[in-house]
Amino acid sequence: MAYERWSPDQDAINLIKVKNEDERRQINNLAQEIRVKRIFNPLDKTDEKNVPNKAREVVRNLSGVEKVEDLYNVIQDRNKTETQKKLAEENIDKLGKAVFLVMNYGGRQDLANRVLAGSQSVEEVLPEPFKGLGDAVVNQLIKSQEVRGVLEEVDLVRSRVNFSDPREVHDFIDEIDDVKGRIIRIKVESQYNQEVIMAKNYLLALKNKYDTAIAPITPTATAANTEVVEAINRVVNKLPEQETAQDKEDESIRQMYDFYFSTLLHEDTKSDDPFSNLAPDWMKNDPDKALIVKEIQLANACFNKKKLGGALADALFDVRGEATFGASNEMMQRLYEKVPGVRESMENMMQDFFKAGVDSNGQFILQLKETNEKTAKNKFLDIRKIQLEMRDKMAGPGKMFDSGNIEKDQMEAIRAISIAWNILYIGNTFEDADTGKWLRGEVIAAQAWNIMHPAQKAYDKFIKSPGSEGTEETFGGQKGQFLVKQIELSKRNRESRGLINKYKEGKFHPFPERLFTSYVINNRVNVVARHNKNGDVVYEEMSMAEALLKGKEINFTSKGSSDDSWGGYYDFASTARTLYDITTGKTPLVLEVNDGKASKEMVDWANALADARNKISRNNLVSPHVNNSEFLLWSIVACVKGGVYMESPHLVMMTPKVFSQAQYDELNSLFGIRQLVNNRKEKEWVMKALNCESPGAVNRRQRITGRGSFFSLIGF
Repeated sequence: MAYERWSPDQDAINLIKVKNEDERRQINNLAQEIRVKRIFNPLDKTDEKNVPNKAREVVRNLSGVEKVEDLYNVIQDRNKTETQKKLAEENIDKLGKAVFLVMNYGGRQDLANRVLAGSQSVEEVLPEPFKGLGDAVVNQLIKSQEVRGVLEEVDLVRSRVNFSDPREVHDFIDEIDDVKGRIIRIKVESQYNQEVIMAKNYLLALKNKYDTAIAPITPTATAANTEVVEAINRVVNKLPEQETAQDKEDESIRQMYDFYFSTLLHEDTKSDDPFSNLAPDWMKNDPDKALIVKEIQLANACFNKKKLGGALADALFDVRGEATFGASNEMMQRLYEKVPGVRESMENMMQDFFKAGVDSNGQFILQLKETNEKTAKNKFLDIRKIQLEMRDKMAGPGKMFDSGNIEKDQMEAIRAISIAWNILYIGNTFEDADTGKWLRGEVIAAQAWNIMHPAQKAYDKFIKSPGSEGTEETFGGQKGQFLVKQIELSKRNRESRGLINKYKEGKFHPFPERLFTSYVINNRVNVVARHNKNGDVVYEEMSMAEALLKGKEINFTSKGSSDDSWGGYYDFASTARTLYDITTGKTPLVLEVNDGKASKEMVDWANALADARNKISRNNLVSPHVNNSEFLLWSIVACVKGGVYMESPHLVMMTPKVFSQAQYDELNSLFGIRQLVNNRKEKEWVMKALNCESPGAVNRRQRITGRGSFFSLIGF
C-alpha cells in the first residue's frame, strides 16, 4: 500500500468509512484544522508549547469539552442520557478519523509507522487533550482483528523494553521474529491480504532497526510494497533521504498551501517572518518579501478581528487596534494586480454574495443577494465549503491556474482567495451588507455590526426580542431604558401605546439607521472608463464596491501611490465610534451654567458631537442620519445626567433644575456651543420635544411628572 499524501481537497470517503456527506465534510474540516494548527508539526519550541492549547481548541470546537478523556467520562457516566453517550462516541470516532488522516496521509512516514505499529505508539505522540484516541486512530488502517492483535502485542512489548540493555533488545528481536512467523501463518479473508503484507514488512524493518548484524533489507515485494519498506527503512534506520529538486519543490508547494490556507482560516501567523532564519525556504527565497509581510499583516488583523470582534470595539476602530489593517495605494495595487487571481476573486465574491441597493435616503449601499434570513444563513452555513469551491473553479485543466501540477495550481488559487476574502473581511463588508444581522460566526464581528446598524440593533432588542437584555445593561443606556419602559406602559397606557406604534412604523428614530460603512463603500477609487484620442486613460470615480460589482479595472495609484486609504477609513471608524458612544449614552452630558457660562463638561460634550458630525458630513451615506434634529434630541436623552422621566411618553429631563426656569437657560446655552443646531427653527423643535421650549414651560414639566412646585422650593 503506497503512502499517499492527504490534502484537504481529497475526499475522505475514499480513505475512511463515513456515514454521509455531512460527516465527510466535518472530518475533512477537522483534519485540515489539525494540520493547519500544526499540532503534529510545530515550527519551533514556542509553537510546540502551544500544541496542547491548539488541540484543546479542536476538541472544544467539536464537542464542547476540553479533552477526549472528558468524552469517555460522558460515556461512562450513569447520569448521562443515551443520546449524550452516543454523541460522545460519535465525536471520538470523528476525531480519531481526522487524526488518522493527518498521521497516515500527512507526508510524515514516522507518524504513519506509528499508526501501523499500534495504539500505544500513537498515544505516545498525541497531545494531552487527544489522549485516548489511539484505538480510534489505528482501527482506520488495519481492519483484520488477527493482524491488529499481533501488531498491538509487539507494540506493547516495545513500549516496555529498556533499549540501553542489550539483553532486552535481543529478547525483543526474538519476539519480533516469533510474531513475524505468526503473521505469515495468519489466514485472513482476501480483502485483508494487503494488511498482512504491510504488517510483515513493518516487522522486518523494525527488526533491522535493532539488529545491527543485519543490513537494511532489500525488498522483493511489489512496487507498492517496496515504497512502503523503503520509506520505513529511511525512518527506523535513520538513513539520509535522497531529496530530488522535484521533492523540494513539491514540499515548498505543500508548505505554501498550508500557509495560505491558514491565513484563510484566520489562524495566528504572528510568528511567520520571511526575514527570519527560521522561515521556510519558500518564504526566505521569495524576491518580494514586502508583499508577503503585507499578506501576513492582513492575516493577523483578520485573526484578531475573529478573536476580539465580539467584545472589543477599540480593536476594530482605532487605527492602532490589533484588528486593523494598513496598506498604501501602491501596495493595494500590487495585491490587486500582481498576485494572480486576486482581482478575479474579489469580483467573484462581490458578485456572488452581494448586490447593489439604495438606503432610505436613496444612497448606494450593499445588500446580501439572499432576500430572507433562512436562505442567507444556509448559504453561509459552511464557509470552508464555499472557499474550496472557489478554489476548484480556479485551479485545474482549462481554468485560470493550469500548470499541469494540480497542487501548485490549488496553492495559487488559495493564495488569491485568501487575500481577496481577507480584504473584504477586515473591511467589514459582510457586516455592511447584512442589515438584518442574519449572518453569524466567521463573517460577522458583533461590535462592527452594532456600530454600523444601531437602529436595527435597537429594534431587534426592544421589539423583535423584548426581554432579551437579561441582566445586561440595556442597549442605548437611559434612552433604551425609556423605550423599554414605554413598551411596558403601552399595555395599559394609550399615549405610550401610540408612541411605540409610531416607533414600529418608523415615524420617529431614537437610534440612527447607520453610523459606519465598509471599506469598499467608503473607499473612492478611479476605474478605467475609456481611452481618449491620444490613447490616454480616462478615469471614472466610484466606490470600490461599485467597481468590483461591475468588474471595472481599478487603478489605486492614480489617487496617489503613497496615500493610505485604510488610514482614512479608520479615521472615519473612529468618528463613527464617537457618535455611537453618544447615541448609546456612554458620553455623559452635564447641563450646568454658572455665571452665564457653560460648564466644561457641557462644552466638551458639545465639541465632541459637533466635531464628529462635521467629519461625518463628508460621507453621504452616514451624514443624513446624524446631521438632523432627531439625532440631536435623542443624543441629549441618552446622555443627560439625571436621565429623563420614565413614566410618561412626554420627554422631561430630570436635571437638578427640572422645575425651574434654569433648565431652559442651560439647554439654550448648550445649543449656543459650536452651533449644535443649524437654525432657530431646529432649536425650537428640540426644546419643545423636551418640554423646555420657554422659561415658562416649568408648569408643563410639573404636570407631566405629577410633581408640584414644592419640589422646586426644596431645590430638587
